[in-house]
Amino acid sequence: MKQTSSNTKHKAFWIAASVVVFVGAVAFMITQDMLLISKVWQTVTLSNLVLATILIMFMHLTMTLRWYWAARHLEIPLTFSKALFIFPYSMLGSLTLFGPLGGDCVRFAMLKTLSDHNATNVFQTVLMDRLLSLAGMAVAAMILLGFYAYQQNIDYILNLLALVLAIGLIGVAVVLKLLHSLKPKFKHSVVFNTVLLIAGNLSPIKLANLVAISLASGIITMYTGVALTLIAKLLGNIDIPLLEGSLAATIGHIASSIPLTPGGVGFGEAGFQEAIKLISSATSENAGATPYFMFRMLNIFTSVILVSVFTIYFLNSKKLRNQWLQTAA
Repeated sequence: MKQTSSNTKHKAFWIAASVVVFVGAVAFMITQDMLLISKVWQTVTLSNLVLATILIMFMHLTMTLRWYWAARHLEIPLTFSKALFIFPYSMLGSLTLFGPLGGDCVRFAMLKTLSDHNATNVFQTVLMDRLLSLAGMAVAAMILLGFYAYQQNIDYILNLLALVLAIGLIGVAVVLKLLHSLKPKFKHSVVFNTVLLIAGNLSPIKLANLVAISLASGIITMYTGVALTLIAKLLGNIDIPLLEGSLAATIGHIASSIPLTPGGVGFGEAGFQEAIKLISSATSENAGATPYFMFRMLNIFTSVILVSVFTIYFLNSKKLRNQWLQTAA
């Protein structure tokens, strides 16, 4: 009894601490750029807000397609309609809970509830999409940094990227060789079989498909950077060069993936701010966390709208509700 009470108090403490950190981080970001944010809302027009929201919705769609593609790669029959329904809840979880891990937990719980997939299959789809997201950020960072270094004639960065790419390819070859050699020994391991399944059971066609998904994930990540840069212009009239804004946004996304604060708030903004200071040729008015913070707030706003609409539709559609819940039974 005492142990249960202690566990409850422990959980309550961490929940309260999370709320305090989230509110504190948001308050800090607002106070840091209060003047610029006040100017932003004075210049926002309805048409620009609608355009910015469409950019965010398209980002949601591409990420949903990536998850659906990942499920097809794993030969798990996830329907696109169900993926489209669940993803906004997952995104909202990522933005308000402990970063991507929070969103993954929401996605796991919803897919397990609304489908007849076993827990292992659900875990595999969520894990693969998380790995693809990380791979996408790495691919986008290397491509954008490479273009930036080429544009600025920074040869040592280009040489370093070539070295990292070579080491990465060698590392992949070593991992594939290890998977092949360890396959008989760990054939009953769920984790090992999940990794092997993601690697397409070492089938050349499946491996080629995995490379294609990873490159597509990189393109999606680059799009989010472009969207952030365009949103900064639409909502705040903040001019940031497209390449530099996209690169800084990617660095912000990587920093925001650190699961230490709700939604990675503070980390993403700090990563973007320091990156844009370092690489932007228009530093004075563009430096700061405001563009990333606007992107985050608009993403939350859009996710709340989608979640609200989808929830109302699900509760009022008896046919869909019965179909999904009966399938899951």
